[in-house]
Amino acid sequence: MSKRFRTFCAVAMALILPGVAGAESLADYFPMESGMTWTYGDSFHVVQVGGMMKSLPPIYIVDYMGQKRYFIKQDGGKVLEWGDGKTRLLYDFGAKVGTSWKIEPLGDGSEILDGTVVTVASVSEGVSTPYGDFKGCVHLSMRPRDGLADAGFTDMWFAPGVGLVKWSEIWIGGVRSYALTGFSVRIETARLKAELTMDRQAYSPGDSAFIRYRLTNASRETLKLMFRSGQRYDFILEGARGKVWQWSDGRFFTMALGAQDLAPGDSVVVREAFVAPKGDAEAGETYVLTGFMAVMPDEPGAVAREETEVQVKFTVGRTGRPPDSSSGSQTALIKGDFDRDGRVGFTDFFMFADAFGTANPAFDLDSDGGVGFSDFFLFVDAFGMRQ
Repeated sequence: MSKRFRTFCAVAMALILPGVAGAESLADYFPMESGMTWTYGDSFHVVQVGGMMKSLPPIYIVDYMGQKRYFIKQDGGKVLEWGDGKTRLLYDFGAKVGTSWKIEPLGDGSEILDGTVVTVASVSEGVSTPYGDFKGCVHLSMRPRDGLADAGFTDMWFAPGVGLVKWSEIWIGGVRSYALTGFSVRIETARLKAELTMDRQAYSPGDSAFIRYRLTNASRETLKLMFRSGQRYDFILEGARGKVWQWSDGRFFTMALGAQDLAPGDSVVVREAFVAPKGDAEAGETYVLTGFMAVMPDEPGAVAREETEVQVKFTVGRTGRPPDSSSGSQTALIKGDFDRDGRVGFTDFFMFADAFGTANPAFDLDSDGGVGFSDFFLFVDAFGMRQ
């Protein structure tokens, strides 16, 4: 199978797969669920919806022809391709007949799709395939960028309720056409359940925010988490102006591979804390906190990062009360009860030990601007206390 063929197949599927939660017309032309499979003639031409990253906005994972690509849907029927932290417009389902757009480069501009022009040729054509006959199909025409005529011209047809049912390619080697021969739906239950909770939904600037992340094996098999270093997890805080905090920044980890088995029903639980940023204190500002396990990417058979990723939103503004005390545990009533479970125990100790040597005010019990031995002695005095 040629690279040219695989690439044009990629665009065809990219244009339609992310549509389920967008405008009604987009969902109608390709209802998407994890496990949906499209077959076009043989085992080499199979496309499957692999899943979805729990991000804002969601990033859909599509596996096809031995490749993996990531797509984002937007309001109004637009579909973007995501890669290396950048996005590009692939499809605008809200466009009228005759509307055209260019596929911009994601990388260095050498990809065959870069500069390709996509045009809406029709929204009411009929198509016959081995799988069945379809009416009211959307017809897209693709023209390669100037100077790349040998890449060929591709036409694609999408049927309501099914998706891509046919495409044909005219290139320097001749004409090739592929039609839908099989379409199946296999709804798969996620094998992992990721949860991220915070002690409040609204904070004042300077408040201590306490978070808990839990990853549970919801399957019937033992799952393996593979790590490239001593880092096991991470948290990233983002606002309107981008990233404002990341748990792993400034930390050092042992450079050694590691693994952890997660038996059915077992969980990994992480508790951390950070200081609510200043933001727009008067109007209030919304932030997004992302938590995930720092597992190795693309490790065969092991848990992938996107399976562990989860997000939560909260606001920072004037909440009508003063900020937390410098101990970061005023609402927990006991100084040193960092996880707010009503007692000062070993979980609090491990959280304190992780923050030792930093300037995190959530653990600065004596308010001297750093987490040091004086804070440690205060913590020891409180160890074992209950609310």
